[in-house]
Amino acid sequence: MKLSTSINLMDAVCGEMGKISAIECIRRCRQAGFRVMDFNFYDQERPGMPMNFPNWREWLHDVRKFSDQIGVTFSQTHPNFYNLFDENDPDKDWNYEKVRRGIIGSGILGAKWAVFHVGTILNENGEPDDEASFRANLEYLRPLIELAHENHTGLALENLGPDSFARNEDNLIRLVDALDDPAVGICWDFGHANFTHLDQRACLLKIGKRLKATHVQDNHGVCDEHLPPFFGNINWKEMVDTLREIEYEGDFTYEIQNITRTLPEAGRDTLLRYFVELGEYTMSL
Repeated sequence: MKLSTSINLMDAVCGEMGKISAIECIRRCRQAGFRVMDFNFYDQERPGMPMNFPNWREWLHDVRKFSDQIGVTFSQTHPNFYNLFDENDPDKDWNYEKVRRGIIGSGILGAKWAVFHVGTILNENGEPDDEASFRANLEYLRPLIELAHENHTGLALENLGPDSFARNEDNLIRLVDALDDPAVGICWDFGHANFTHLDQRACLLKIGKRLKATHVQDNHGVCDEHLPPFFGNINWKEMVDTLREIEYEGDFTYEIQNITRTLPEAGRDTLLRYFVELGEYTMSL
């Protein structure tokens, strides 16, 4: 298990997204001490960002070449996410294309896992319809799994918030087991589980070897704050103990962008170095 970070840790300045380029994010995170990263396609697919352009493949090959030169690898990525089953979404086809680009891009970058948000169908009471959601996700995911195989990557399905089909480990396990493919696993987001009030140790023990990726973030159990470890109320010693107990083979990957998003440029590199020290300490518990 290695310390990793999403490159979204660096890309916003004073709340303005995309102020720091992906390559500059990678360079500065590497300079601070990170050697493994999560490439956040979602942010790079916002309007005006490189993943929207016709030469997006060439751009990603340049990112890969630069990363190789400075000794950075990508163990996971985060393709686009959206409301998969909203039939009234005018951008539905474009959103799907961005998902495809993220999976193809994961292969270009050499990432083993692409973290994916499954969809939710609501019943007449506005609550998740688990059976309908299960069937719809099976149908939606199968062609993407084929695409993942073609690009030598996999899909890690992420636990989400309380209003989602993916609100608990049981629904994710059922979906992964039904798909029954080595290119499908689970990404555990500690922050999502915390404000959904799950027993995270019990969840991780049940997930076991299905766990392929993590989103390491903290909060105070109320909402999704995306804070560093120990900035909220998650028991990180218990989390690290459990990861070792289930023999988790992936990385300890920060998704803590809210701690830097509103900051100016000044002092950021010092903060990045602190996050490396904090992450190494957390993993040593």
